[in-house]
Amino acid sequence: LWSASLFDYAFKDPDARNVSLAIMCYQRAIHYNPNNADALTRLGNLYMSNQHDHHISLAIKYLKLAIKARSSRATCSLGDGTINLGTIYQEKGPDQNLQLALHYYQLASKKGNNFGLYKIGQLYYHGIGVRVSLKTAITYFHQAASSDNDCYGNNSKAQNMLGYLYYYGIGEPTDKALAKRWFSKAY
Repeated sequence: LWSASLFDYAFKDPDARNVSLAIMCYQRAIHYNPNNADALTRLGNLYMSNQHDHHISLAIKYLKLAIKARSSRATCSLGDGTINLGTIYQEKGPDQNLQLALHYYQLASKKGNNFGLYKIGQLYYHGIGVRVSLKTAITYFHQAASSDNDCYGNNSKAQNMLGYLYYYGIGEPTDKALAKRWFSKAY
């Protein structure tokens, strides 16, 4: 519990001293329990929030360790760390690897994280690392928007995206009534 509060505090007040203190505490927690998946995930997320290449490689290291520590059970945190690892591989400079991004989004979605399905849909919608396929993107958006198999409930971003696609007739025939239903579910 104290580590979660420390993590939140470091992000609310990102003064270098607070982030350094949070990093030190997570490292200590990991030292005493190398399989402390929550501390590994939170430390990886702290390093991910820093834009320096060295910190990105540390984020990758700790997020992979968190995934390994949780490999025997599906949890909300696994999805979060896995999504963040996918995001690093999708967006972060020298470590960019779109196939690995897709892999980690798929892993997150298999573990019950609907945001992974949404992120895969975005890859197909924009043609990032894959061929543009509106049909495939819409399938993933529907899965993300409709499933109750997520720690955070239905994915409002996917619902909003479906509303947009139906409203403008992108990949599907224009259907303003269906668009309105998806928009209302998202909010």
